Amino acid sequence: MNAMSETAEPLVMTMSGINKSFGDFHVLKDCALDVPAGSTVVIAGPSGSGKSTLLRCVNLLEFVDRGSIIFEGQEVARERKRAFAIRRKMGMVFQSFELFPHLTVLENITLGPQHILGVDAKTARDEALALLERVKIPAKAEDYPESLSGGQQQRVAIARALAMKPRLMLYDEPTSALDPEMIKEVIDVMAELSEAGMTSIVVTHEMGFARRAADRIVFMEDGVIVEDAPTDVFFSSSANPRTRSFLEQLVH
Repeated sequence: MNAMSETAEPLVMTMSGINKSFGDFHVLKDCALDVPAGSTVVIAGPSGSGKSTLLRCVNLLEFVDRGSIIFEGQEVARERKRAFAIRRKMGMVFQSFELFPHLTVLENITLGPQHILGVDAKTARDEALALLERVKIPAKAEDYPESLSGGQQQRVAIARALAMKPRLMLYDEPTSALDPEMIKEVIDVMAELSEAGMTSIVVTHEMGFARRAADRIVFMEDGVIVEDAPTDVFFSSSANPRTRSFLEQLVH
C-alpha cells in the first residue's frame, strides 16, 4: 500500500506502475507516487537513481513506457498532443535558471501570463511585483538577470513559475548550481511556499529543507522507490537499511 493511500486530502497527482527506459537502460522500475493537495513531497537518493527522470515524467517532458499518471482526475501519461496544455498547470524550476537574458526580471515574469494565459499587461505587472515581494527581491524588478546573484536568479525563476498559477510546483535540484551562501535564501522561499500550502514535488539533496518543509520523503535507488515515508519516520525511525546508510553518509 502506498504510504499516502489513506490520506483524507484529495490527490493532485498519482503515478502507478511507472517504467521508463532509454535504450537498454531501465531508468524507472514500477514507481508509484501519490501527491495530496497542499503537500510537499521530497524525492531523495544518490545521483543516477532516477529522481529527475521521474520528475520529468510528471511534467510530460519525458513520456513513460508503461504506467499511469493521473493529474487532477485525468489520465495524462500518453497525452502527447495535450502535453503543453497540461504542462501549463505545473510550475517547473530547473537546476539552471533559464531566464531570458535580454529581458528584465519583471519582463521575464510577465511574459508567460500575458502571452499564454492572456492576462492584461497591468494585471500581469501587479501580480509580478507581488510575487517579487513574496520571493524577497522586490527591488530587482527592473534589473537584468546578469546583474543578479545565482540565488536571486533562482528566486526569479520561482516567481516566474508561480506567475502561471500552477496547481503543482516541481523543483529539480533547484540549489545544485548555487554557492553555499546562496542556498539558504532559495530554500527559505521554497519552505515558505510549502508552509503556505503550495503542492510541491522537490528533487533535492538538501535534507535540511526536507526535514523543515516536506510532509513525506521518497527515497530512490537504481530506478526503484525504496522507501516512501512521513518525514519524521524517514529521519528518526526508518527500518530500511539503505535509507539509514544514505542518512549516515549525509551526517558524516
